[in-house]
Amino acid sequence: RSGLLMKLINQISERITNLCEQKGISTLELSNISGISEKTLNNILQLKDINPEILVILKICKAFNITLSEFFTAQIFEEPSINAYEKR
Repeated sequence: RSGLLMKLINQISERITNLCEQKGISTLELSNISGISEKTLNNILQLKDINPEILVILKICKAFNITLSEFFTAQIFEEPSINAYEKR
């Protein structure tokens, strides 16, 4: 697993966790709202799924009433470590 991929997966997991905290919902509630199985969601959050499908992330976005763009433009994805990989 490349360092960049693992960093991105960690950021996705962290973003979902932060959104749950901001909205005051549990991961079980997110699972129910989004239609994503609790197992799939937990695999993403526990970094067991290193390639979550974009449709899964889209369902998560819809559950939070945000766009895919809003999901990925969060400051967590602006960290210098990601930009450093792009310059290689």
